[in-house]
Amino acid sequence: MLNRLIDIYGESLASSPADDPYKMLGYHKQFLLEVILSRHVDNYLCFLSSILKECLLSRPEAMLALETSISLEMVLSHESKESLLQTVAEDEVQRLSYKSFGDLARFFGKNLKIKIANELQKSKIIQAIEIRNISIHNRCVIDKKYCRKTGTDQAQAGSVMILDYDHLKEIAKALAASAIHSDSELSEKYRLQ
Repeated sequence: MLNRLIDIYGESLASSPADDPYKMLGYHKQFLLEVILSRHVDNYLCFLSSILKECLLSRPEAMLALETSISLEMVLSHESKESLLQTVAEDEVQRLSYKSFGDLARFFGKNLKIKIANELQKSKIIQAIEIRNISIHNRCVIDKKYCRKTGTDQAQAGSVMILDYDHLKEIAKALAASAIHSDSELSEKYRLQ
């Protein structure tokens, strides 16, 4: 088995005590921080989608202000009002998931009457989302879209966004603070579990 691994990965595979796997983590630090950041952002956005759906279902009147059209065919395809509301809520959450964080925050403010993030948190959350985007789509190379959305100098376009643990910790705190605030405010306001 070891011979097969050496054939695949080369002689460097744990050939001495100095080849401690934990030491290799430093070599992959950027990649690991990108993965951790992406996971934090995805979990946060998933949380917002889930709580938004719960709010819309608990107070269907919040859907009155939605900019959506429902066909007669859609209405007739449902056996109950609850089933129709479920579909409309899911469709709205799906539609909002493709919009910017600013649009999502405005929706929460206008339709649910809650500010999901203060200005400092909002800035960090937008930056986190955009870092996740360049990480996934551009190998963490800063592009003009990132600069425009985060207010970064356009001269940074083309350079690699280097992440560090402290920056990731700041982002995680902003995401957590926003989620905790949103959860407590919306749970109380909409009587969610």
